[in-house]
Amino acid sequence: MEHRFELPLMWDSVSRIRLEVGVLFSSYPEDVRDKAVMIASELTENVVKYGAQIDDERVGFITVYLNDDSFSVHSHNAVGDIRHVQAVEAILEEIKQSEDPSELSISRLRELIAGNVDGPSQLGLLRIATDGNSDISCSFGDTVLTIEAVYRGLIGEAA
Repeated sequence: MEHRFELPLMWDSVSRIRLEVGVLFSSYPEDVRDKAVMIASELTENVVKYGAQIDDERVGFITVYLNDDSFSVHSHNAVGDIRHVQAVEAILEEIKQSEDPSELSISRLRELIAGNVDGPSQLGLLRIATDGNSDISCSFGDTVLTIEAVYRGLIGEAA
């Protein structure tokens, strides 16, 4: 089942998506609900932080696909600076090539502490891959960036 949320490019959207996704997953096990909320909120932060106006509107979208045994969360937002797309593609390739994405996260934190990171930290995407137990991919077309996070675990039975 598809659930689509329109997000104004404002920080209030992050707390709203946490609430909406929490309610959507309220009948699922707590660990699954927590992961879904975290994934959706991290992607929403990216939408708000890097989203651009399109067709005179400053909005992005989060879409949650919820099936009997799996879920995925997709973010969609216009991009005003292609460097953001390139940064997302680069970190997703690093995650894909990494044998241990959690080590990649620790390495990235060390780089940030040392002041050796230019541009976005990408910690949210790393967190989705590690703490969110998700495979992440992206696509870009017609100025819209879509990031897809697919949860790798089974979500269990809804109560």
